[in-house]
Amino acid sequence: MMTAVVQQKTSPKSRPQVSPSVLLIGKKRMLDYVSPALYRINNTGELTIKATGSLSIVTAVDVAEIIKRDVANIATQSITVGTDELRIATGEIKRMSCIEIHLIKVNPIAVAAPAIDVHVPVEEAASPAIEIPIEETGPGVTLGVSVVVVEKAKKPRAKRKSSTAAKKKSSKKKKKAPD
Repeated sequence: MMTAVVQQKTSPKSRPQVSPSVLLIGKKRMLDYVSPALYRINNTGELTIKATGSLSIVTAVDVAEIIKRDVANIATQSITVGTDELRIATGEIKRMSCIEIHLIKVNPIAVAAPAIDVHVPVEEAASPAIEIPIEETGPGVTLGVSVVVVEKAKKPRAKRKSSTAAKKKSSKKKKKAPD
């Protein structure tokens, strides 16, 4: 029995090379794209979100807004809206809307202390001293100060309504077994 090995050369479909800072949005849920977006923007310092089709565009905008809200120092560099022509399986050309949102990480400018230290003299307003005259009393004079103590009146407690269990207990105590 003879066997033949046939080797077929297939060329992989040529996909355009995607940059590490590009996030392609598809049909997944919006939250499935947030983690990869954070990873790309933290590693490369920029993020380009690309989406084609109306549902994907909505998801792309939501992802961009979440990233801008959650990460400090993120700015939108550009938003590009357009139409792509796609060839479908039957050979027809179909037009679809597309969007590209380019986000960048903005480093805050470091503020250095000024080299020259400037002091402005501030005059303190001198407050006039207040003098209180004190009269000295003679040896036989005493000063009496009356002290009034005020007590807060206590509110009488409201009587509690007795429950049926309390009534049963009190009725049991009243009835004593004959000796």
